[in-house]
Amino acid sequence: MSWRVVGLVAYPVVAAVVGISSTVVLQTMVDEVNHKRPPEDHISSVGWDPDKLARVVNINRDVYPSGRRHIWLAILFAIGALGFLIAALCFFLPG
Repeated sequence: MSWRVVGLVAYPVVAAVVGISSTVVLQTMVDEVNHKRPPEDHISSVGWDPDKLARVVNINRDVYPSGRRHIWLAILFAIGALGFLIAALCFFLPG
């Protein structure tokens, strides 16, 4: 099996692991933030966009300054981006 096929077959596995892991980390962040906020200011767990993600991360960093969940989220994002880059190189580079 060529390196291109291995890279392309490995990408869905990496994407699934990163996607599930980041969902768990983000849901935990939302639960922590909602625990510290009044019920009328709770953040919904559905309907995500980049602004909402940034707001949850910023609130979590303010409420838990020594927390590391935002760092884990950034690491998972970097792994996902790197996996996508490797898959794109496997797809587009001549083999």
